[in-house]
Amino acid sequence: MWDAGLMYDARGAAMGAKFRWKGVNVVLGPRMNLARNWEGAGWFLAGAHIVNNILDIQCTTAGEAYSNNQDNRTFHERQLWPLAESVNAQARSVMCAYNRMNRTESCENRHLLNMVLKEELDSQGFILSVTGRRSPRWVHHHRWEHGRPQQPDAAARQDELIITTVAQCANTIVVIHIVGPVLVDVWFDHPNGTMILNAGIPGQETGNSILDVLRGGVNPSARLPFTMAKERSDYARDVLYNVPNTSRAYSPGINYPEKLGASLPLFFPSPLNSTTSGSTGRTSPRYEFGYGLSYTIFAYSGLALKPAFTSAAAAVPKGLAWQAGGESGLYSNALTASFGMKNMSKYDENEIAQLYLGFPKAADKPSRVLRGFERSFIEKGASAQFSLGLRVEDISTWHLTTTFTL
Repeated sequence: MWDAGLMYDARGAAMGAKFRWKGVNVVLGPRMNLARNWEGAGWFLAGAHIVNNILDIQCTTAGEAYSNNQDNRTFHERQLWPLAESVNAQARSVMCAYNRMNRTESCENRHLLNMVLKEELDSQGFILSVTGRRSPRWVHHHRWEHGRPQQPDAAARQDELIITTVAQCANTIVVIHIVGPVLVDVWFDHPNGTMILNAGIPGQETGNSILDVLRGGVNPSARLPFTMAKERSDYARDVLYNVPNTSRAYSPGINYPEKLGASLPLFFPSPLNSTTSGSTGRTSPRYEFGYGLSYTIFAYSGLALKPAFTSAAAAVPKGLAWQAGGESGLYSNALTASFGMKNMSKYDENEIAQLYLGFPKAADKPSRVLRGFERSFIEKGASAQFSLGLRVEDISTWHLTTTFTL
């Protein structure tokens, strides 16, 4: 998930070839935004994932079955971000979402389809109406569906199984297969526990790959694409229990009063200072977004920023014009962040460098937002140089009257 090359060369190319061989004309994916996709709720990370897939497979986008009630700025800086990236990557088709937007069905939402998608984002592709969302429907919750973050507790009696096992073995390694956050605080710090290995979604080579990691043949280098909290109450929302579904017109609504400070993408500040309380007033997470351990230690040094423009005004073209994905100039380079890294251990390893930005207090943003990442293989004792570009969009704030502003 944190490897752009893997997203493009392996996943996107393989899926594109498979769909072409099968004669598939429209792919219902990649999917984006909250709840439906296992990639997590970080909008920058989801946007990078989607763009690298679209470059190999022309696709549609899908949402989830709720009403997202939010203000204009939150919509542009969070929910719309991955879709704008998709249109900028020349997506040829877009599927309107399952959910309602501010209590209007997405497939009949004039503002979303005409003003946002066609005019603001300048999408030239066709719109596909979503299957099963042609009329209002109610939503059911199924307890053990797909491991969604709505149910962060471990399924069935798995916590009890882990506690019983670790009590009998002084060197227990817990391997978990998850697609979203789970709560681990009841057993994560047991004195007999040696390691927690998040192996993601299992495949046919799961056994061999896990053994390679445990025996040291492969050095783990993955990072979490979501946040794992200490308590269930740390998340902003829970399962909608006891929802009245006697009316076919009923559909639950989700308000976003916390705006850009929503707890699903990140618990801030993170990962630079995970001991400080988050910007939403919650305690620090158990494992933050972007977290991951390996057998290797890396030393960072020499962070430098090089601007591409002499001033903020020069970075934004005069006169409002539009291109695929939004305003003209929005995706042009504004800054370049460069830094060095040295492998301090005796193991060769991949490191995923993550670039987080902090905005001025007046911007009213979360204390840190992900704006870049790069994976690089560094041999033991060797050094590498990283260079991450920041676009105008990455360092801007959405204003209702002036759109994105530096």
